[in-house]
Amino acid sequence: MKKHFYISFLILNAILFNPLSTSAQQTNNTEQRYTTFDKLVGSENTSLYQGRLYIEKYRTINNRQQFFKSIEFIIGDVWYKGQSYFNQLLKYDVYEDELLLKLEESENILTLSKKDIDSFSLGKDQFVNLKLNTLPLESFGYHKVLFQDYKFTLYAKYHKNIWQLKDDNYAYYEFTDAKTKYVLLYDEDYYILNSKKDIISAFPNHKKEIKKLYNNAKKRHKKDSDAIMTTVVRQLESII
Repeated sequence: MKKHFYISFLILNAILFNPLSTSAQQTNNTEQRYTTFDKLVGSENTSLYQGRLYIEKYRTINNRQQFFKSIEFIIGDVWYKGQSYFNQLLKYDVYEDELLLKLEESENILTLSKKDIDSFSLGKDQFVNLKLNTLPLESFGYHKVLFQDYKFTLYAKYHKNIWQLKDDNYAYYEFTDAKTKYVLLYDEDYYILNSKKDIISAFPNHKKEIKKLYNNAKKRHKKDSDAIMTTVVRQLESII
C-alpha cells in the first residue's frame, strides 16, 4: 500500500512540476494534468471514487423526474476534499439534494459525500455547497450560481415535489418543480431573498428603487423567477 502511494505521488509530481513547462503553461494546463494523473493511477485509486453505491428509489416512466435538467449524466467538474476532478460524468438529484457520479469503467453509480464537496459544475451551470449555520434549513446544500460580480453573488436553491401514482400493475413517481429559494451574498453576509419584500428588507434605504426594478423585471420575464431575481440583483449593483 505504501509502495503504491509512493509511486502515485511520483507520477503526480512529474505531471504537475515538469521543469520543461513555463509558469503560464502550468496554469493553463492544470485541468489537463490532473485529468492525466487520474487516468494513470486509475479511477478507483482516487478519493473521489469512495462514495456509497447509488440505488434508485423512485421508479419513473416519463420525463417528470427528480434530476437537474436531464436524466442523463452530464460531463462536469467537481471540487472534492480540496481536490479538483475534471471531465466527470455527473448528475444532480434535486429532490434528494445529492450529486451522483458514474464510474468510467463500469455501470456503477456513486453518491458523493456532500460534506466533502465544495462545488461542482454540470456543463456551464455552476453549483456551490453552502454549509452555513446562519441560513434556514431549507437553504443548506447545493445552490446554483445565478449571478456573480464584485459586489453580489446570487444563488438559487432548487426543490422538487414528489407524487406517487398507481397504474394497474405497479406504482411509480412523478416530480414537479417546487418554488425556488434564493440567497444573496453581499459584504460577507447572506440574505434570504424569496420575494420583493425580502429584497426591500435587505436594503430598506432603497425601497422605491427596488419596487420599480422588481415590477419591471416581473413584467419582462413573467414567471421565470431565476431571470427576475438575476435582473433585479444585476441592476441593484448600480444603486447600492
